Amino acid sequence: MTQLTTRLGARIGDTIPFGLIDIGRVSLTVEEEYSYDRRDVETILSLLTLGGGVKYLFPGMSDSAARPFLVGALFIVIPTVRSSSNESEVEDNIDSFGLTLGGGAEYAFHASFALGAELGLNYLSVASTSEEASYLQLYSALMLNFYL
Repeated sequence: MTQLTTRLGARIGDTIPFGLIDIGRVSLTVEEEYSYDRRDVETILSLLTLGGGVKYLFPGMSDSAARPFLVGALFIVIPTVRSSSNESEVEDNIDSFGLTLGGGAEYAFHASFALGAELGLNYLSVASTSEEASYLQLYSALMLNFYL
């Protein structure tokens, strides 16, 4: 699964509050064989991530220099499952909570345009009525930042 996250925010001095949205989709097709029938069952898992956070740029010597930053965000994941089989065993009561902490640097080519790199950790906790799971991911990202 490929992850593409979009952050939309506003720069207020050295602080950038932002909202984030991420959509991931996984499709799996399995051939099922019954004594009377043979068919393919397609299951599609979609994950919608919504959240918000803050990015803080450390003061630099000028707006056109490389500046380090810290970033933190809280998010929830809303899963949806669609299956061509009527025998779905997916639970409806799934609670999720996530946290992102990271840091990096960005180089401003102009007051409105910067190229950045980020390294951090994503933590996700998922709980349903029957199971619990936690997920920790080390991530890296290259970013093009446009400021208005």
